[in-house]
Amino acid sequence: MSYLSFDEFKKLNPLSQLTDEEEFGKWLPYASQQLDGVTEFFYQVHDITSDPWPFRAQQFKLALALQIGELYRLQATTNAEVQDRPSTMIIGRTTVTGRAQSQQTGDARTAIVSDVRIALTPTGLLFRGGDRYVSRPENAD
Repeated sequence: MSYLSFDEFKKLNPLSQLTDEEEFGKWLPYASQQLDGVTEFFYQVHDITSDPWPFRAQQFKLALALQIGELYRLQATTNAEVQDRPSTMIIGRTTVTGRAQSQQTGDARTAIVSDVRIALTPTGLLFRGGDRYVSRPENAD
């Protein structure tokens, strides 16, 4: 299932360096997988196009557009690739030291960028409480 079209991506993330639709198609599955993980696969269970709360669906699409743009910028497809970015660079006699890339962009455990978390926070999709959308069998305790 594709959550986001290229036209939606361009509207939601107009400053992204990613401008080719074919490239977009390559990065979409990686970003979708990461967002599915942090939202506990909410839109795998529910149809994003018929979400009764349009704000939640729109924020998810915004978060996805931001995540795609950041993964493309970093040229990283996995959490490990984002976390393995060097924090020190030496060019000639010049040394530049900074925080690790994963610390600069967001959560080191998930490679989700901070802007994505900001977009998803008011939707409840990051909630880690009890059963919130998974239906239980009739006879379950």
